[in-house]
Amino acid sequence: MDIRKLDAFCKVYEMQNFSKAGEVMFLSQPTISSHVANLEEQLGVRLFDRLGRKVIPTQAGHVLYRGAVAIFENLDQAKASIELLRDKVVGELIIGCSTIPSLTIVPDVLSGFSAKYPDVSFSINTLDSSEIIKRVSDGEFPVGIVGQEPDDDQLESYLMSEDEVVVVASPNAPWSDSGTVSLDALTAMPWVMREKGSGTRN
Repeated sequence: MDIRKLDAFCKVYEMQNFSKAGEVMFLSQPTISSHVANLEEQLGVRLFDRLGRKVIPTQAGHVLYRGAVAIFENLDQAKASIELLRDKVVGELIIGCSTIPSLTIVPDVLSGFSAKYPDVSFSINTLDSSEIIKRVSDGEFPVGIVGQEPDDDQLESYLMSEDEVVVVASPNAPWSDSGTVSLDALTAMPWVMREKGSGTRN
């Protein structure tokens, strides 16, 4: 059923006049009459009894009008919902994240983001920094949070936080009494390091 013809029918029903309905819809009276006639032919019933210039809805006309009003109300609600959707951020955000940021930065960031955009879900993929950068560059992840600045000129990076790396040693270390140690002595010591590819190690 053509919505335009149904709208024309409703205007005639409300104004009980074809010409006035045409004026409201900026259509000619013959066009309005044609729309109503097409509906009557489609439904196989008369929708109006014509008494001179005045038209009186038939029982079928009353039934159709009630149904048409419900249809247009539903359309209006759908349009309003779509308008709201235009201003709404929805969907899934896939994030690649290295180990330390996933524990120290991401929870606070996502907490604030979730409060602002409750209809966005998250998928966090924790890998080392080098692998995250590679996957962002390959297009697998739309965004990554890592502990090092990427050297790929095609990627944009923004500083989210600054971290300080310190050396932790046993209280029994050879330099514990002096409180200082040379770089050569430090590098000669055995180290417990992060895995290759991590931003901390790089």
